[in-house]
Amino acid sequence: MLEAGTPVSRPSRPIALDPQDLVATKGPSLAARVASLVVAEIRRGRLAPGQRLPGTRALARSLEVDRETVVRAFAELVAE
Repeated sequence: MLEAGTPVSRPSRPIALDPQDLVATKGPSLAARVASLVVAEIRRGRLAPGQRLPGTRALARSLEVDRETVVRAFAELVAE
C-alpha cells in the first residue's frame, strides 16, 4: 500500500478494457461484473497501483454499457 505523500507514476493513457472480457465475467449485476473486471485486471497486473482508470464515459463506450453502470461499478469499488 502506498503511504500518504508517495508520488504515483501515472501513465498518459489509461488501459482499455475489452467488452468480450465483460461477457466472460461473472456477477449478480452488470455493474458488479464491470467492478469484477477491473479487479481482475489489477490481479493480472494489467492495472498497476496508481494507474489511471478510464473515465466513466470512455469505459462505458469501450465496454458497450450505459455510463450509469460504470458509475455504479466505480462506487462499488470505492466502497470496498
